[in-house]
Amino acid sequence: MDTLSELLTQAPQYEGFIVDQFGVLHDGRHAYPGAAQALATLRAQGKRVLVLSNSGKRAADNQRRLAAFGFGADQIDGVLSSGELAHQQLAAAAVWPFAGARRLWVAEPEADAPLLAGLPHTLVAQPEDADLLLLASLREDLDLPALQARLTPAAQRGVPLVCANPDLQRLTARGLQPSCGAVAQAYAAALQATGGSADEAERRVLWLGKPHAPIYAACIAQLHAWGATRLLAVGDSLAHDVAGAAAAGLDSCLIAAGLPATAFGLPAHAADHPVDKAVDACRIHGGDKTVHSPEDKPLDKPASAPGLHPHWAALGADPARLHTTLRQLLAEPEAAHAPSPTWVLPRLAW
Repeated sequence: MDTLSELLTQAPQYEGFIVDQFGVLHDGRHAYPGAAQALATLRAQGKRVLVLSNSGKRAADNQRRLAAFGFGADQIDGVLSSGELAHQQLAAAAVWPFAGARRLWVAEPEADAPLLAGLPHTLVAQPEDADLLLLASLREDLDLPALQARLTPAAQRGVPLVCANPDLQRLTARGLQPSCGAVAQAYAAALQATGGSADEAERRVLWLGKPHAPIYAACIAQLHAWGATRLLAVGDSLAHDVAGAAAAGLDSCLIAAGLPATAFGLPAHAADHPVDKAVDACRIHGGDKTVHSPEDKPLDKPASAPGLHPHWAALGADPARLHTTLRQLLAEPEAAHAPSPTWVLPRLAW
């Protein structure tokens, strides 16, 4: 199975699509061949398409960027970003930690001015003077230890933090650099170091982005409002897109030529990139983690075991069916979930 049209021939039930942008639609410089046509065909068939991004920027900023790559109204219905969800929650101020928070510290207030526009909060210069901390953007020349030290007094006060971009790393002109997620992880550790419990530290760091539940709840609510109830999440990250969809009870489609290709030493979005190479790479990546090919196990009813994540089902180019567990691939804690199949395609194309 190589194309989205082949997937929908086998699984025509999907009405709405949650689609990652970077690594699936474009590489930050160019749109991937066939991606715009694939989404346009979905829209022409009456399917709904919502682009989901861990970007700390507002939805409108992301929509303008996508339009420059050729993804407009014919391709997508809308965009939801981590930054957009953060703005909505800050504006509504309806639930903790947003309710009652008036003094806001922002890591990069100039870069995040569009996210802050129209909000009633007072910006403060020092984290320890805030009711709430917000991470959405970071400077390229970030000094992570210096920022951690600056945040320590706030952690000692137990100031809650909102992470509007859970990515741990970002690609910059300097190469891979820590992203907001790495800072948020360090802040949670600082909260715990002050004598708080792990549960309390976890409660005081709110993650607004993949693979965490709040942003998937927002996506599902939007697609349901558009009349799409049977949903497929499409992305190129096992840790973000596949794991996040599984936790939300959604089926997913892994684009094997995106992040999986580069992580496993394969050429990203190469013209001759077959799925079976990605599958083989998954075997190598798994090390001593079991990847097996049980016979006669239907894709829509993968085997499951108590206490395990749903099985990851991949169709190779042969097409061979492979099953393994997200718990094993992602090394996440054991948790029981209903089975949610994952399809694997080389790239998003029709």
